Amino acid sequence: MPRPKGSKNKNFAPANIEQARGMARIRAVHAAPLWGMNSEDLRLRCLRKQVPEAVRDGRYWYVTPAGMDRMFEQMRGKQR
Repeated sequence: MPRPKGSKNKNFAPANIEQARGMARIRAVHAAPLWGMNSEDLRLRCLRKQVPEAVRDGRYWYVTPAGMDRMFEQMRGKQR
């Protein structure tokens, strides 16, 4: 996918979950809709340390695809 015009440092959202899985880290607000979550809910989960590998850089939370998958596995385990 070509980078949007403008600053070379701009972060852009992946178009689908397959593209997201190919990335090392994704901004939480961009990852939330791909995994079917509300971005505010994901931010709160990051604050509560419920998302493995979530890292805060400045004012943004970043998550990894593997961390998101593990979070859902942990959630499924608690429901059983």
